[in-house]
Amino acid sequence: KVKSREWPESSMVITEENPSLRITLRSHSTKKGNVLIGYVETSVNKLLQTLDHDESLELDWCAPKSQGKDGENKIKVVSISIIEDRSEKDDTVNECTNYSEPTFINYITGACTLSLYVAIDYTISNGDPRKEESLHCIHPRGKLNDYESAIFSIGEVVAKYDSDQKFPVWGFGAKFEGIVRNAFQVGGKDEVDGINGILQAYRSSFQSGLVMSSPCVLTDVIRAAASRATQSLHIAMANGGLAYSILLILTQGNIDDVNSTKEILIEASAAPLSVIIVGIGNNDFTDMQFLDDYHEAEGERDICNFVEFEKYRSEDISVLRSATLDEIPEQLSSYFYKRGIMPSSKVFDNSPF
Repeated sequence: KVKSREWPESSMVITEENPSLRITLRSHSTKKGNVLIGYVETSVNKLLQTLDHDESLELDWCAPKSQGKDGENKIKVVSISIIEDRSEKDDTVNECTNYSEPTFINYITGACTLSLYVAIDYTISNGDPRKEESLHCIHPRGKLNDYESAIFSIGEVVAKYDSDQKFPVWGFGAKFEGIVRNAFQVGGKDEVDGINGILQAYRSSFQSGLVMSSPCVLTDVIRAAASRATQSLHIAMANGGLAYSILLILTQGNIDDVNSTKEILIEASAAPLSVIIVGIGNNDFTDMQFLDDYHEAEGERDICNFVEFEKYRSEDISVLRSATLDEIPEQLSSYFYKRGIMPSSKVFDNSPF
């Protein structure tokens, strides 16, 4: 049964006459994610009757079978307010609908989970990891190199919204058995456990037999992330939820073909995915900045954000986190909203995929 309590006010935009409504209640926890508690079904006319007769409305509460159901649970609607659209009925966009666009918080608290993927640059231009000047040097006594610092500082924030705390880690730009691979698994498992699991998989990779090589190619890991993100959304929607993914690419920046990378980012923009590229070291990151900015000139969906790690070395960790993650909320909410996918709603036949 649902315990007796009051719920905060909520609002919606009604654009048709007497549509049926389903109001769903979910509980969120870091261990179980968004769990369905139950729902009520009604219509606009029934709600308006409450307004007309100045009385409360009791609705039958439907709980999942796993929670049991005795048919006696009720939800009481105690008040309703109406904001009338008084704008002229012409071809212009109705400004009164602006307030109704869901926010990032609406989606995250409404059955949308985040997943983090990490991709690490193993090209030879990072330097020999056995030498202290290498960007991949594993320092003694727990000192973090820049790759490790970026994983920890950025990944820790995103991980808070990941319900299962399991993350795929990929590498690119290394040889295995004489063949250069640009989307290989880092660590012994398809997914590692937690941020510490990411760090352990990274550190152990240098004992796995890989040989640092070239060129620096990002297209394969972006394609793999887009495919996985789309599959995750399909699975989530089938279970009444939503899923959005973030690919964190850590690279020293000498990418092989910036135009091919741009094209794969455009292709990946159809997926529920954002790409964060963190530049490690002191290289020329002009190409990376181009990947961050090209959408402005070409009108494409923005899914890429580039940050140069070195510029934030002396800053508080919160400044780096803000710089890398501040575009994610708008990218997530606009992706779903423009496809007609609302938070805390089960989508059936209108999936864009």
